[in-house]
Amino acid sequence: MKKQALIICYSHHASEPRLLKVVSALKNDFSITTAGYSGLKENKEVKFIQLQQVVPQPLKITFHHNKPILIRKFGSLLEKVYLKLFRKLKGYFFSPDDFDVLKGQRYDLVIGHHPNSLELASRLSELYDARLVFNCHEYYPLEFDNNPVWMRYEKPVVDFLLNKYRSKINLWLTVSHHIQKEYERNFDASCFLLYNSKPYTAIPFREADPGAIRIIHHGGAMPERKLEQMIEVFSQLPSCFSMDMMLVPTSKDYLEELKVNYSHVKNLKFREPVPTPDIVKEISRYDIGLFFLGEDIFNYKYCLPNKLFEYIQARLCVMITPNPEMKELVEAYEIGYVSPSYDTADCLSVFKELDVEKINRAKQNCERAARDYDSVKNEQELLKVVNQLCAA
Repeated sequence: MKKQALIICYSHHASEPRLLKVVSALKNDFSITTAGYSGLKENKEVKFIQLQQVVPQPLKITFHHNKPILIRKFGSLLEKVYLKLFRKLKGYFFSPDDFDVLKGQRYDLVIGHHPNSLELASRLSELYDARLVFNCHEYYPLEFDNNPVWMRYEKPVVDFLLNKYRSKINLWLTVSHHIQKEYERNFDASCFLLYNSKPYTAIPFREADPGAIRIIHHGGAMPERKLEQMIEVFSQLPSCFSMDMMLVPTSKDYLEELKVNYSHVKNLKFREPVPTPDIVKEISRYDIGLFFLGEDIFNYKYCLPNKLFEYIQARLCVMITPNPEMKELVEAYEIGYVSPSYDTADCLSVFKELDVEKINRAKQNCERAARDYDSVKNEQELLKVVNQLCAA
């Protein structure tokens, strides 16, 4: 009889690659239930439970009503500060309705995604003496460390939640070596490195056409990623280059701003995104996978993102900034080229040294990386660790 696993993620699950990886890893040994905003409609074997996360209403502050003017002013100020904090922090806590919906089924394993799942996941794991796993998509204490308001008001809540539940979490799933070390150092975490890697895909080598070299960048349209830099570099390349940007409208305003501001750039096209499972096949028609990302945000500096592994499986020449963990992988397998710095001029200089022979060599080298970073291997390792955890 299969063990029971519950995965809690307050999101739309079809667009959560790390949730999909855990489902893939556990599906043969566990009966899986996911809980969130929408489930995996294509996967009939995974049960789904709808969560609303109906957050509590703010308390009404009335002590200052009908009091002298100084007390009324103080009370009004206190109310404004309280409501501001409430609006920022309410999403970190679950509704009692969610607990009532989920507590009817006994689970052997509870997996929470993101800090806002921790309180609910912990209570359920305690209720059924289940093992608790925390799937970390980022290093959460510094998730928005470029935002002073977030650092002042929301970081303390994230720190509080992680410290409160650190002793209850049996296993932390992390995304890169450096981020794993931070969790181990600051939270005494027992970690497993679950890469954002993809299943091995057999894609035949296709030579780049020197007269029509195709570049792709895909991912979220977010101002923090400063996608303008890649467009500025591309705009200075010879006419034999073209670039498509396949962007998810994480920020619709930012995406529209990019389209308007760079409508004059020749051979640049913004195209609609495709479903996550189709990305590798779709982008394999290109020659270069591009990702320039700054180091001003901790999680950006030490990322090993989905798109890097999708570029590898698509057998693309990878062009990146010198983010340490991406740089190490790209140079170890010789699958692309790394800018000497994060400066736009240096990013452009890498392209100026590029020719078709170098592009094709990098594309061919992706075959070994694609086999070594086949996600099935990593998922099998995870399943072994989780089974040992549940048997303990």
